[in-house]
Amino acid sequence: MQDSNEWDIKIPTEGDLESRLRAVERQLAGQVKEFIFVLDADTGEELYRDKGTFGGIFDTIALQNVLNSRRVIIITHNHPKETLDFSVKDLNLFFNHDNVVQLRATSGGKTAILSDKDTPKPYKQTRELLINAKIKERLRKEITQTQYELWYDTVLPYELQEVLSLQINVITL
Repeated sequence: MQDSNEWDIKIPTEGDLESRLRAVERQLAGQVKEFIFVLDADTGEELYRDKGTFGGIFDTIALQNVLNSRRVIIITHNHPKETLDFSVKDLNLFFNHDNVVQLRATSGGKTAILSDKDTPKPYKQTRELLINAKIKERLRKEITQTQYELWYDTVLPYELQEVLSLQINVITL
């Protein structure tokens, strides 16, 4: 595992966008901390990069400005915990910003790609229904707050993927 500075990661200038993304992801795959790279989907221009912690990235004003821009963007990031599973935070980034056309997570020698927002059910409403049902269990004291938090962090992303029938493609770098 490596602990690089975010500026040590190089985005190649040659090749098509997919090959350039894979080159970045190969550099991210063995990092100790999470990195995020946001690229313009049309030009491949780097719009944002940052280094977070072992558990995630920082939700900064600069990141929000990029996510709320009019550009069509691709987000790629690594998961130091060596899982390709998207978190609720990841899914929120993808579904809450209309201009994000692709979300990628890399770990080891593979990358998971989510690029289809055409789900049969709306994301926000589905997420809220699942959360509200679990909160009712908490209020009825059927589960503890700790159990709720664990469910939110670990099970909710899987439930969202299943209920929304999300198609996540996994590629080898």
